[in-house]
Amino acid sequence: MQKPPYLHEHLHTLLVPVLGPQTDDFLAAGLAAISSGSGHWVQLGIAPGFGRTPQLFGALDDLSTALLEDPSTTNFFFTRRPPGLQARFETTLDNRAPLEAELYARLNALRPTVELVVPGAYVPEEGLFGGPEAMPHVHRLFTLDSRAWLAFHRASPGIPAWVFSLVLLRHLLEGMGINDDDALWSRIERQTGRTDAKPATVRAAWSDPVRLEASLPGPVAAMATEWGAWLRSAANDWRNNIGDKDSTEVMASWTLAHWNRGGIPANTQAALVTALAPA
Repeated sequence: MQKPPYLHEHLHTLLVPVLGPQTDDFLAAGLAAISSGSGHWVQLGIAPGFGRTPQLFGALDDLSTALLEDPSTTNFFFTRRPPGLQARFETTLDNRAPLEAELYARLNALRPTVELVVPGAYVPEEGLFGGPEAMPHVHRLFTLDSRAWLAFHRASPGIPAWVFSLVLLRHLLEGMGINDDDALWSRIERQTGRTDAKPATVRAAWSDPVRLEASLPGPVAAMATEWGAWLRSAANDWRNNIGDKDSTEVMASWTLAHWNRGGIPANTQAALVTALAPA
């Protein structure tokens, strides 16, 4: 695994007081183990420079768009986890090492927007999303959702992320064939235990999707329409490949990942769930 010098130096500085002359061997073995456990996926943790998160979203948008133009890179998604963002790219086994090296080189060139890049391993959470057969569809949805959120974050439209989220979720539910959205919100409420005041504006917005989408500024509405159509189509494919899993159950897990990418604060998630779940 090729890695930027500043990563190795950072880890070496932390570990050498404990491991002494064995530090380099320990680092080499650990990084190799992480790499071998990731299969077709390259996962990197990215720490943004101070105050540089908005710029990082734009850079990641450009990077993912460019890499996905290569047929050997089939999926990409991100989550908000330490050290800042975790970016995951799916590729062929033969292309995994070259892609990893390219990612390190490109991200290293983004300093000071990028402060640190660390390796990781991605293990798909198959049990949450319908089993191994469903994961190609889930990863397709993750890719579309990530790109939609990167476009939103990059635009910095000055509207709450939860409004954009509700518009996208409407498309998802339609694609999944979920008509009883009360069951979805109740499931999320049980999974998270979140409660909060019931803001009437949220319920009213959700109940009138035409008005909700019309509340978005023109460019953001166009963005939501474009990505929403892609998400709806991919969700329909997923619905037909979730095995014996309840579509409401898998959508509840998917929604929490969707909100993570949107950077929607926990208290806002609580307000959304409590407002939308039946009393």
